[in-house]
Amino acid sequence: MDTYFIVNPAAGRGKALELLPEIEGEMQRRRLPYEIYLTKGRGDGEDFVRKLTAAHPERLRIFACGGDGTLHETINGAIGKNVEIGLFPVGTGNDFVRNFTEKEKFLSLGAQLEGTAKKLDLLRVSGRYCVNMVNIGFDCEVVAKAAQWKKRPLVHGPMAYFLAVGSLFFRPMGKTLAFRREGEEKQGKYLLCTFANGSFCGGAFCSSPYARLDDGKMDAAFIGKVSRGEFLRLLPAYRKGAYLEKMAGRKELEYFTCDQLELLAKRPQKVSLDGEIYHFRHLRLKMEKEAWTFLVPAGSQLMEKDRKEET
Repeated sequence: MDTYFIVNPAAGRGKALELLPEIEGEMQRRRLPYEIYLTKGRGDGEDFVRKLTAAHPERLRIFACGGDGTLHETINGAIGKNVEIGLFPVGTGNDFVRNFTEKEKFLSLGAQLEGTAKKLDLLRVSGRYCVNMVNIGFDCEVVAKAAQWKKRPLVHGPMAYFLAVGSLFFRPMGKTLAFRREGEEKQGKYLLCTFANGSFCGGAFCSSPYARLDDGKMDAAFIGKVSRGEFLRLLPAYRKGAYLEKMAGRKELEYFTCDQLELLAKRPQKVSLDGEIYHFRHLRLKMEKEAWTFLVPAGSQLMEKDRKEET
């Protein structure tokens, strides 16, 4: 089975490029056929993978070497093909691998090559695929602002997200949205909405603590507008994944699991899919169970989580 490495040179301020000597040395030592492709910009990795899989219908192994955005592109290029996908998490947030134990194993090519293929779910979002999480509202604005902070000197890793939170704190908050589920429609003004396959976003925030990558369900959370003082009080609980308990019974929180729903906005809104920003007025979200094959490195495994009762 041929192996391809999709390397984003911009990921982690060039950290992805530091993987190249290990990749070349280990693959040559094992006498395994491989190819390294350096992406040229947004969308290029997806285009390369789509053309690659079309030209090679045989089984392939592809490693995304970058952040969650690189994985997002790789999956969207490879969906429906005979591909095993791995990840070297060298981006800013690296949220997807936080759903697994022993995260350091993901940086070992030896552990990756000796890993286990596991079927995982995907969120289909109006024709695109999302592996980890969909964010709308404040979380999405943080992702967009963090992308700007990342370009500044001395701003690394999750620091960009915390700086983004601070810079957005005094701006108007709240998005008016309607959602449809099981034939019923509800409208409200929300501070943020999350639709999760995985648990983490923003590099350190456990916004969907009970979400699992293999249960065939999305965890949906709608948080209504709160005062800025209440926002500050709730932020630590939101970061640690304890806000569902802290807000239990409150009208500002609606949380449920489902396999599909629709979102509607009166005017175009930003949406973050795995940290990649798009715009929408109408979104259809649907879970697709066991839609892709992920390589879990040797020594790592999917975290076990207890399902929270819906509120």
